[in-house]
Amino acid sequence: MNENLPIEAFTKFWNFHTTQDFDSVTLFPYERFTTDPQRSMGWIYDNMELGYTQELINSLNRFSHEINTIIIWSKYIYPQYTEEEQFELSYYFLKLPLYYCLNQPQSIRDRIIFCSTHLCHQANLVRQLSGYKDNLVDDRKINKQELEKRLIYWECKQCCLIVASTAKAEEKQSVACLAASTNQ
Repeated sequence: MNENLPIEAFTKFWNFHTTQDFDSVTLFPYERFTTDPQRSMGWIYDNMELGYTQELINSLNRFSHEINTIIIWSKYIYPQYTEEEQFELSYYFLKLPLYYCLNQPQSIRDRIIFCSTHLCHQANLVRQLSGYKDNLVDDRKINKQELEKRLIYWECKQCCLIVASTAKAEEKQSVACLAASTNQ
């Protein structure tokens, strides 16, 4: 392989990324998600809610960024190179983003379940619900069933469970989308 090929290709990628508009995945803005002082549940809960929200936005934005990287390479940069050069460049520049994006949907789903479980647990304690005990399992054991136990007191429980359940189907769709984007 030409030793200047990765440098040349990355320069093209960077120039495109910083100067061109393209059909990209949108990033989530932080300012849309703020704590409403009228609905405060106390300092601890409010800080947990803010921290978990920022963590999830970071994860979603990182995922979106990596998808955008894959789109730029596969649609705009690779067509300028031979098939052999594309293979070499893929090893350098797409191996890690593809690996990340293939594994991230399940990780994000698990973090949504984890964060929701902790927030529901704290809210249930603050609300001093009759019969609710402060017995949250160890963090490593938090799963959808633990979330369901915390949601029985909430009107929105079906919405939360649908998000946790449908994420599995979306994982399969994201894998298909990644495969399609790299074959263009």
